[in-house]
Amino acid sequence: IIGVNESSAGRLELYPNPVKDQLMMRIDPSLRGATYTITDAAGRFVSMGQFNGNATTVDVSELRSGQYIVSIQT
Repeated sequence: IIGVNESSAGRLELYPNPVKDQLMMRIDPSLRGATYTITDAAGRFVSMGQFNGNATTVDVSELRSGQYIVSIQT
């Protein structure tokens, strides 16, 4: 994780770091229904989804090693 937007600091957990197969994301319950987008360092779309609860797991086992950006939209 390179950085976290101040507006979401303390309201978002991403683990483990580094990720091997499964990225675990946990958000504050007040953000349920938020969507996430994962892009690579070049800005190419990788994955997206929605938080139906306060946690979700994303299978990243097919991704190459590198840096990725997780964006949360409320």
